[in-house]
Amino acid sequence: NQYILTCEAVEIATIMKPGDPLARYEEVAMFALAHRAAKTGDIACYIAPQIKQLRKYDDEYGTEFCQTLRTYLLCGRTTAAAERLCIHKNTLKYRLERIAKIVDINLADQDALFVLRQSVYIEQYLEKKAMFADPAPVAG
Repeated sequence: NQYILTCEAVEIATIMKPGDPLARYEEVAMFALAHRAAKTGDIACYIAPQIKQLRKYDDEYGTEFCQTLRTYLLCGRTTAAAERLCIHKNTLKYRLERIAKIVDINLADQDALFVLRQSVYIEQYLEKKAMFADPAPVAG
């Protein structure tokens, strides 16, 4: 079982951490579901509808709420997310309130946050995988 997890970690790491020869399973485990699902079918269907709705809102109104939410989910704390986004903590709180209203979700609900966070990991996995699937042509 440990050997299988190690092999899976290597496969995931080649996608998520290219150029990094060492990766522990703990560093790539959050992408395991996306990796396994990608082998059997379309994993984009597992992205939460709220993420898709927010992306559509961003496209329509020129906002960056998806990036705000993504950063918040990956940082796990308001202060860290605000710092990473280079905005004031109160600005982040305001944006999160707007996001919650736009997509009708309770961001204090841990189950909802889990689904959203997993959706972010699936998106990241798909983005990285697409980068390797369509290599840029080599200039000659």
